[in-house]
Amino acid sequence: LGVEIEHLPVHDADDTAVSYYEPNGIEAFLKRLAPYYDESKEYWENGHLVGLAREGVAVSLEPGGQVEASIGVLHEPGDLNGLYADFRCEADPILEELGFRFVNYGYQPKSSFVDVPVNPKGRYDAMTDFLGRVGQFGPCMMRCSASTQVSIDYVDENKMRVGTAIGPILAWFFRNTPYFEGRLNPYPLLRQRMWDYLDFQRTNVTPGLFDQRFGWEDYARDVLSTPLMFADLTHTPEAVESGLSRKELHRAAFRENAGEVYPDRELNAYEINHIISTHFNDVRLKNFIEFRHWDSLPIERVERLTEIIASLGLETGGSRACFESAGKIAVLYCIHKKLPQRRGRYTALLRNGGLRGDSPEERKRRKSANADFRLSVSHSDTQHSLASGSLDFLGDAGGNLLVVIRLHGEGSTALGLGTQVR
Repeated sequence: LGVEIEHLPVHDADDTAVSYYEPNGIEAFLKRLAPYYDESKEYWENGHLVGLAREGVAVSLEPGGQVEASIGVLHEPGDLNGLYADFRCEADPILEELGFRFVNYGYQPKSSFVDVPVNPKGRYDAMTDFLGRVGQFGPCMMRCSASTQVSIDYVDENKMRVGTAIGPILAWFFRNTPYFEGRLNPYPLLRQRMWDYLDFQRTNVTPGLFDQRFGWEDYARDVLSTPLMFADLTHTPEAVESGLSRKELHRAAFRENAGEVYPDRELNAYEINHIISTHFNDVRLKNFIEFRHWDSLPIERVERLTEIIASLGLETGGSRACFESAGKIAVLYCIHKKLPQRRGRYTALLRNGGLRGDSPEERKRRKSANADFRLSVSHSDTQHSLASGSLDFLGDAGGNLLVVIRLHGEGSTALGLGTQVR
């Protein structure tokens, strides 16, 4: 596992956003924090310090000065707390001296995007220009939003499918954005809405992901055919040797895709990472799979979120079992009511019916990802019909059970989220 937690810096005096350039701002914070990190891993751009790193922790900046702590690699979810505590023990005294603090919300509590300048990274000027033209929320997302992201290893495409399907459901349970543009937030899932309406070429669900013929070649074709938005040629030997200036090596590429910017050869790792970084799908492929649905969260809730992700079977092959038995997810169901408990059996209610399967304790003893069930559908107050099916347990999600349901003989499937009744 890997975890990234973005923090909103706000002034102690009035909760407004702290900028990079102001006296005692983000630049001053990074310079005071630097002695705790590896000097050889400092990242500078345009003469300004914008990143720090050491084993287990990296500190970087988002466009509006949001401070991101990247924690990992974690072998167990419990490893997160110690590494994050070290980061905060070093950072918090500096923040107190500078007169500001970190807030874990999905959006700045007081400031508007127009009040927050972007930090010195060259790509952010190009992103501001581009994303400010093509969608509704580009400047808002860049300057004022903050997220929690969880990354896992992968062996095939199925983890992307399962992660894309469950991400919005978990986002609802972990929503943490009380404010938007200085007012109460009117959107139930603000982060999802911002990304959905940002730029249809590079956000939302990966095109074709739920087609069983989808493969990594399809993902690569989508990424490579999309305009880059910003070109980074600093690690492209042909460009460097041609004598291009620093400004020419870092430039806007609003209409050019990767095939038009980079040489016709096998791309190196830096070039590949840059190209992928210009895509913002709900679930993104890098050297790992990155889930990007969630608001910035306090560490206690981040711990719970990572426990849920680890329990979903995504890192153990459970997602393959899910999709081999269920085909593709055609409909997303979210259980919203409870039925009485029935002697050691798990009981919950879908939108229009109840399902019965094994309890979590029985499932752990059986150590199986699958169970048969019978679905009781209520057509009226007095009429019920029964249908048999199979059920794949993906894991425990915040005290709920996350399952994939398949009805025998009907070919219909659904993703279900149920609450155990005690």
